[in-house]
Amino acid sequence: MHDELVGTDKAVDNDTMREAAERIGLDLDAFERRRSRQSDRERIENDNLDLEGSEATEKPLLYLNGEHFTDPVNSFNLQSALE
Repeated sequence: MHDELVGTDKAVDNDTMREAAERIGLDLDAFERRRSRQSDRERIENDNLDLEGSEATEKPLLYLNGEHFTDPVNSFNLQSALE
């Protein structure tokens, strides 16, 4: 999914995400259920904690649709930014 989204020249929005999921053969109903229920939120938050506990001296930069994303990186903020 990451490669599909990074490789697109379109703005990343809900439609683009659904199209990418379809191209890589995901079960679209299951994909939408997971997104709406935020089934992976705990895992994503744990990933954020891993970054905070790492020895990295700088946080990675994230750009979303060409704009520097400065909010905390979690599923809620990312999904809100895409809507």
